[in-house]
Amino acid sequence: MMVYLPDTNVWIRHLDSKPSRAKERLAAYDPNDVLLCDIVKAELYYGAFKSARPADNLAVLKSLFASFESVPFTGDTARVFGNFGAILLNRDRQLDHSICRLLQLRLSMA
Repeated sequence: MMVYLPDTNVWIRHLDSKPSRAKERLAAYDPNDVLLCDIVKAELYYGAFKSARPADNLAVLKSLFASFESVPFTGDTARVFGNFGAILLNRDRQLDHSICRLLQLRLSMA
C-alpha cells in the first residue's frame, strides 16, 4: 500500500473550486491511502480563522477532516523535528515541512 500524505498547499488546491493538477492527483488516489496530519490541519485551521468567512471555511474543514484519517503530531515527533531543525540550521539549511511529515508518519507507526 502506498500512502499519500499531501501538504497544506495540496489540500488548499483540493478545496479550491478551480481545476488543478494537485486536485487531479489527489482524486487519483484511493481515499483510504490518503492521510491528513495534524500540522496540515493546524495550518488549514489558521487559514480558516483568519479568512473573511471563518464559519463557512471551518464547516468545509470539518467535512474534509471527517473524510480522511489523520496522523497525530506527537511529542516525540515534535522533539525529533526540533532536533533536526537545529541540526539543519547549523548547516545553513531549513527544515522542510515534508521532512517533518515523514518523521511524523514514521513515529506514529512505531
